[in-house]
Formats: sequence, C-alpha cells, structure tokens
Amino acid sequence: MLAVSKNILITVSQDSIARNVLHSFVMDALLGEPSLSVYLLVPAEAEKKYRREFDSTRVRILGHTPQVNFFDKILRYLCRHNLRTDTIMTDQRTRLLIDRNYTSFAVKRSLIFLFGKSRFFHELIRFVAKFRRASAKLTDLLKKLEVNLVVATDVQDNLDIELMRAARDLKIKLVGLVRSWDNLVSEGGLIQIIPDRLIVWNPYLAGQAISLHHIPESRVIAAGIPHYDWYLKKELLISREEFFSKLGLDPLKKTILFTGLGDYFAPHEAEVVEIIADAFRTGELPSNLQMLFRPHPAYDVHGKERLATLPRTIFDHKVSPFTDADKSDHETQEEKIAHQLNSIYHSDVIVTSPSSMVIDAVPFDKPAVGVAFDGKSAEPYWNSVKRYIKGYTHIKDLVAYGAFPVAYNRAQLISLIKEILENPNKFKDGREKILDEFIWKLDGGSGERFAKAILEMI
Repeated sequence: MLAVSKNILITVSQDSIARNVLHSFVMDALLGEPSLSVYLLVPAEAEKKYRREFDSTRVRILGHTPQVNFFDKILRYLCRHNLRTDTIMTDQRTRLLIDRNYTSFAVKRSLIFLFGKSRFFHELIRFVAKFRRASAKLTDLLKKLEVNLVVATDVQDNLDIELMRAARDLKIKLVGLVRSWDNLVSEGGLIQIIPDRLIVWNPYLAGQAISLHHIPESRVIAAGIPHYDWYLKKELLISREEFFSKLGLDPLKKTILFTGLGDYFAPHEAEVVEIIADAFRTGELPSNLQMLFRPHPAYDVHGKERLATLPRTIFDHKVSPFTDADKSDHETQEEKIAHQLNSIYHSDVIVTSPSSMVIDAVPFDKPAVGVAFDGKSAEPYWNSVKRYIKGYTHIKDLVAYGAFPVAYNRAQLISLIKEILENPNKFKDGREKILDEFIWKLDGGSGERFAKAILEMI
C-alpha cells in the first residue's frame, strides 16, 4: 500500500486508548503494512509502563508532558461551556452543588444559552485557537522523526491538542479519533482543531460531529468499534462450568452480573449490591440466583471486604486495567478481554448504573437493568446517579431505544430483576435497535477499517 517507508505518530493519552487501538486489531492491521514505523506519544509519567507493554523494533514509545498555559485554559473553558448539550448542562449544575459559586454558574449558563449552538461563535473560538502556537519540543520532534501522519486518538485531550497544533503548523496530515460514546457531548467540549479526517465508531457519533461540532461531512468516516472485534473470537469463550469454577460461582444457578462504575461516578453502588444481597437473604429473589460483582477497571470501589462477605455474591478480583504495568505478554491482555466476554456471556442479566455495559451486553443478547438511585442513601438529584439517566445525552438516547428498563428505587430493582429473569426477551427489540444503530458494525472488521482509513491519509 505504501511505496516508501513512512512514519506515523499516534497519541495514547489514556489507558482506554490501549484497549481501543493498541489491544484491538487496529495496531495489528497498521503493522501489517511492512513499510510503516509507529511512534506512540504517551504521558511522560506512563512512558515506562507503555514501553514495557508495547516497545518493539517497529513501535517506539515517547513520553511527553503537555504544556498548558493560561491561554490554553481560556480556550478549554470556552470550548467546554459553549457547546450546548444536556450532558454539559447537567455537569454545570452538578458543579454548582459542589462549589456553590453562583456567579460562575451564571456565566457558564449565559455562554451556553447564547452561543452553545452558534456555528459562528464556534468558528470564532477555532480562529482564536490558531494563535496558540505548538510547543517547540513537539515541533522539533515531528521534524526529527520525519513524521508523515499524526493520529490523535482523543481529539479533546490536552496531549492530543498540543500535538495537533504541531501537525497543523508543520502542515502534516492529521487524523483524529473520538475516544468513547459520550465524548462529543461531554465536558471535553467543542473540538478545537478540525482534523483532515475524523474517524468515529458509528453513524450516531458521526451525526454529532457534523451537527454539534460543524465538522464537514466529507471529513467524517464511521468505521465500527475496534475492540468489539473481540466479540467475534468465539474461541475465547469457555464452558460455564470452567469459568464459574474459577470464580467460585455455582454453574447451576442463574447469575446477575453487576458491573460497577466506581466511587467517582457512583459512590453508593456498593449499597445497591447490598440491596440485592439482602433480597437473596429475605427470599425476595429466587434461591437459584447468585451475583458476580465486576468493578470498573479504572475506578476504585469502597467496601470491597464487605462486598466479598455478602450472601451468594462474588467480588471479581480478576478485573484489571487496560494496560499491564508488569508484563508485556499480549496473551495476558487477551486473557483480560476473554474474562470480560465470558462474564457477560455466562450471565443471565446485567445490572448496572448507567454505563456502556448495557451496550457491551447487546452482542450476546443479554438483558440489562439500569440503576438510577443511590442505594440506601438519599442524594440530591444533581449529585445522584439518576442525573445520568435524565441528563446525559448518550444515556438518554440509549434509554429511548427501549433496550433496558430503569429502576428508580429498591422495589423497582427487585421487581425488574425478577421480571427479566422470567422473560429475558421482553426488551429484545430495543437491544436489536442498539445493535443496528449504536454498535452498527459487528463483523470483526472494524480494526481493519480503522487502519485503512488511517493509511489512506499517508
């Protein structure tokens, strides 16, 4: 495909990028082009970790600390509070509850109502952003490495923005990626620099890029979800008996997979787990039912010891981050992915505070129940997980598909779990809508499509 040797620089600002690009099939497809050399630009503090994971003869790791000055902070503020989405407005209200700064809230609200949908003002922000020059360090690095293409894997991250500036100033071709489902409507705000090509997962995100961020349709391409290619690797699935024996679960019992968001997003989720366990004890839930609690791989959850003592409940200690600080064996990463897939495949119902797990469960046609209350606590709405269901754009859109019911209190949660267990196909039509419109491509070829869309720009 490439006539001469080419160099590509890819950002890896967060560990989830390792899942999306490095441990999906995007990197494999890129390296399938023999004339290509890859450089990974990572946060300086994570350089050693990524070097252990990914360094090879054709992949080199470079550490860098983004330089954020006052002008950058002003730009980020304008980008964040001049994009009118339900998610950003919900986060503004949550911040008011925390800091009680009514003047700051009034300014943010004024900006978002006056300019949040203004294409003219958005272009004005981008025009002003052009006066922020790239750091000499990154500019010199791109020249030294003779980089032919820059791939910013999270176009709203500080590390990526700084590199995008350098690529812009040197007139190097620039490909941008969107890191996750919610990024185009969340606090990352308006995309400051429009890349030559923006690759997104699905038409849902493509529509947001075009309508909210005013990116020309000709520059946006949907390619599928690269890490979902693993769902087609049926050899990763093992028997229910073998998988459950590793965790101490009973293969003869139906199983709730409770997937956590961690204390940062859902500080009372341990209380919801306790409510389900209490229903085991009182007989409100069937005696042939058990629960596996899967913590979030990036956020901690308090009360691990307490959760491990609950009746018919297993805390999954095998969940680990997207990258491994001690090992560089690709098979180790495959084991982590296989563990997640088997957790979903062998469960009977997923219970979660609003998260992408309701989407992750769809390829296996697993029903889910959303949790929109704070366990045994009484949090105000603007600090409650309920606000995700009511006020986060992508979660509201998911709920609108009718793919899963939502519990707003203890009684509803217990009732919905029993209802789903008795009739797992009740919300099947909604799951099929998610499969068609949100996941979009589930054919094992997303990694190849991503790589092709990148290589076409060299």
